[in-house]
Amino acid sequence: MTYVRQIPGLIASTFFTSKDSFLATTITSSWNGQTNTFTLFNLYSPGRPEPVAALLPILTLPADCLLMGDLNAHHPWWQGPLPRTTRTFPASHTIANWLEENNFHLQNVPAIPTHHLRNGGSPSTINLCLSRGATTGSILSLAVDHDTTSDHSTLTVTLAPPSSEAQTSPRRCWYKADWRIFDAKIQSTKMDLS
Repeated sequence: MTYVRQIPGLIASTFFTSKDSFLATTITSSWNGQTNTFTLFNLYSPGRPEPVAALLPILTLPADCLLMGDLNAHHPWWQGPLPRTTRTFPASHTIANWLEENNFHLQNVPAIPTHHLRNGGSPSTINLCLSRGATTGSILSLAVDHDTTSDHSTLTVTLAPPSSEAQTSPRRCWYKADWRIFDAKIQSTKMDLS
């Protein structure tokens, strides 16, 4: 679901829907004489990653966009180290590779769960927010709210108003990190405090 707050200077128009699970909305905001336009892709991959993996390669992407939704894809880029019992489907790798090739930045903190099984199973990170282009620099915060009536957490993005000054913030490519080297470095620098 996509909610766009109705305020003066904000125009939202949906231009793409597919299979009742994929939605694209162009959002234009005007503030102090500055105008900013980006596209929000809201995706739900029903029960498995294959529907999103099939859709992504056929999308025509604008330079500035947000991609949010329940991708139903487990991958170390956003999940962090996966338990041995978690299957990573080929479609999950297809999604991650496509996102990387199209210069998307993960806004979630890796390994923060966004899906909690009601039967007590392991939580996972399948609800994601990714950005590319100038929109990436305008993201002020991403909030993950676990207090919902659903087994999914909600994601809320706060964007800065349009500005003539480009905003940049450092980004980490978690997907390309060598976690074994990182872990070895941390282990080697641990101090004995006993």
